[in-house]
Amino acid sequence: IYSDNHHAVLEVSDTGIGIGKKELPKIFERFHRSQNAIMGRSFEGTGIGLSLVKEMVNLHGGTIDLTSTEGKGSTFTVKIPFGKKHIKEENIRKNVLFDNELVRQSFIEDGNSLLLPNTSANNNAIDKDRATVLVVDDNADMRQYLVNLINTKYNVITAVNGLDALHQVQKRKPDLLLSDIMMPIMNGFDLLKHIRSQESTRAIPFIILSARAGEEATIEGVGAGADDYLIKPFSAKELLARISAHIEMAAARKKAELAAGSERRRLYELFMQAPAAIAVLRGPTLVFELANPLYLEVARKNDDIIGKPIFQALPEIKGQTIEKILLDVYNTGKPYIGKEVMVKLMKHKTGIAEDVYFNFVYQPFLNEHGAVDGIMVHAVDVTDQVTKASV
Repeated sequence: IYSDNHHAVLEVSDTGIGIGKKELPKIFERFHRSQNAIMGRSFEGTGIGLSLVKEMVNLHGGTIDLTSTEGKGSTFTVKIPFGKKHIKEENIRKNVLFDNELVRQSFIEDGNSLLLPNTSANNNAIDKDRATVLVVDDNADMRQYLVNLINTKYNVITAVNGLDALHQVQKRKPDLLLSDIMMPIMNGFDLLKHIRSQESTRAIPFIILSARAGEEATIEGVGAGADDYLIKPFSAKELLARISAHIEMAAARKKAELAAGSERRRLYELFMQAPAAIAVLRGPTLVFELANPLYLEVARKNDDIIGKPIFQALPEIKGQTIEKILLDVYNTGKPYIGKEVMVKLMKHKTGIAEDVYFNFVYQPFLNEHGAVDGIMVHAVDVTDQVTKASV
């Protein structure tokens, strides 16, 4: 810092990777980040810092210039005119009390938050009757503001970056994740990618908070897998409403999944105990997805057929009438009812072929696109009746 008689001059230099000539004209634009800077730093910044600095300097009637050499570093030069004649009267505030100690402490807390996990909210007692929200933001003031706002209704735990958030999730799985994007060590998008990649966490609602406005930024966030995208500054009521809505929707989904899972288990148990041979064949190769004990018995096989295509598990049926019927049902989507159809089957212990007669139904089932996805088999062994009738 020095004086050139008419201005206070501040010069800030670094010995970093520098900024390319093509980037220089854009460096003070909001959300513009030099590609070189991104490659050379673990801390992305907010994307608005230099833009705000320029606006503040302009308000004081000053100028800010940048010189940079790739591979050597950059120098920012700020010049602020002495006095206040150049400033509009309505922009001048008088008798403002300035607490230097408070400002100093704020900078210290913000700096420490980049190095040490914040535990101000994490040490609070957890109310089991409340949902838990994980707040992820590297800015201490924003983090504390969100804690004060949200903990009136929810448990709140905090993290200072994406990596810290993953550690917090391991300790206590939250009901919702509220995260900034631009953070050091691990940003919000990388955190979202990790959350969505794990079976245990992929269903957690994820709301992005960002200063990046506009439709394109929102599309990018939602496209990355976020459930919602809220732009800073935001309405406290809107934030709480969105948190509440996503937590309620997640709870409803979980309840529905549990009910569906219970129904599937009940249906599976019924299939396994049914007094008929039941099997489910999936996909164009008709892979055994399910076969109840009675099916294994009448097919003369053990349970190693699960996961195998039917013509591999039961190779003896290739070339028989039953093969054509199966393929026709899959290809046409039309069910088939068979009565006293003879099939040659090999006993899995002796390898001896024998004639077995079945009454059966082949019922095709469809996927979400309306295409045939497999066949359900319901069969009854009627060999004894057919044999007796022919005697």
